[in-house]
Amino acid sequence: MSGQKGSKGENELGSLFDDHGYAWLRQAGSGTANRELPDIAVGNGEHFIVLEVKRWGYQDYDYVTKREVEDLIYFAENFGAEYYIAARFNRKEWGFYKKEELHETDKSYRIENVKNVEIQRTIDDVCQ
Repeated sequence: MSGQKGSKGENELGSLFDDHGYAWLRQAGSGTANRELPDIAVGNGEHFIVLEVKRWGYQDYDYVTKREVEDLIYFAENFGAEYYIAARFNRKEWGFYKKEELHETDKSYRIENVKNVEIQRTIDDVCQ
């Protein structure tokens, strides 16, 4: 994900959480830090979530690295938060995934550009 597309996607997603009553914080440069940092952290005083955010084009699938996923899980566990990998392909809604829901390859996890939106978790599901 390009820097501009990435930050735009992170801000777009943060605004959606804001609409659901969550405060949010974007970690600028989270992928370049020497420690585990999520792209976004959100919370409403009772429910805390950390997210790795991916924003892609029109392809059928794309990948998130194992390191990104493992770092996200590590941070979530130590922070006391729930985690999700948030992904959006062009002209689709945001989907929210857990590690075990993704197809594992040698170096990464594949996220499918699902055609049937009923099979993916939405922001409404995540904010319950």
